Amino acid sequence: MLLYLYICVQAKLKKEVSMVSLQSKKEHQNALIGIIMVIIAILFICYMVSSLVSNTHEFWLPSVQ
Repeated sequence: MLLYLYICVQAKLKKEVSMVSLQSKKEHQNALIGIIMVIIAILFICYMVSSLVSNTHEFWLPSVQ
């Protein structure tokens, strides 16, 4: 009887550890996706600012021909 109880408790603990491990992996993946999205957003903003500065510079200082 005690052996059966011990096995049941161990199985339940193993299942809980497995669920916590899966949850931890999901959180890690979500954090990684968030970081990648922030990096892409920063690169996009840098590209837009560069384009805006370039066009403004060409507008205010036209090349002499």
